[in-house]
Amino acid sequence: MGGRTMNVANIKLPIAVIGIILAQGFGVIWYMSGQDSAVSELQHTVAAMEETIEEMGETLEEISTTQAIIDNEMRTIMSDHSGFGDALKALGESLPSGERRTYGGYR
Repeated sequence: MGGRTMNVANIKLPIAVIGIILAQGFGVIWYMSGQDSAVSELQHTVAAMEETIEEMGETLEEISTTQAIIDNEMRTIMSDHSGFGDALKALGESLPSGERRTYGGYR
């Protein structure tokens, strides 16, 4: 470099630029780390939600089965009551006219 001397003033600008670039690099690394953490947390949240949805689906199936049983039992009870009403009506017709009452009407 033969007799050339370095001037400190000329070196300050590149050091400042390098410092800014390094600061930005650390900022990007910090930002990406935060994003990775957020994505990881969201993945756990989604997994928990999926598990809850599966449990709700099973509960819904149980409720549907129970409702079908209840509907069947209700139809059986209504049919039995209708039969009782018919039997009581026939019994009422066999009684003397002063003893007749109306029963049924469950249809």
